[in-house]
Amino acid sequence: EAEFGLTLRLFGFHGQCFDGTHHLLDNHRVFEQCELLYRTGIISGREHDIVRRYYYSGRNCLLPRADWEAMLTAAGFEFTVATRPTRLWRHYYPVYLCRR
Repeated sequence: EAEFGLTLRLFGFHGQCFDGTHHLLDNHRVFEQCELLYRTGIISGREHDIVRRYYYSGRNCLLPRADWEAMLTAAGFEFTVATRPTRLWRHYYPVYLCRR
């Protein structure tokens, strides 16, 4: 269920809701689009409920990993990345273990 919710939110409306110049995902628009999919029968009530668990009407900054890691390095951090290899979200939300 978490994988479905993440995949639909990140990829389902990428062209309409993600500003690649500023790396911002407009979640308000994402959830409007999810509601439309539900109302038109493209996703089921159960699928809509899964997505709604993650409701957030603000924006997420999704920097490319290379940019984020360059900023950590420039700030003087050494780091390793802890990941959950079985989870799709690990590509978008890595956990950094930082030290100076």
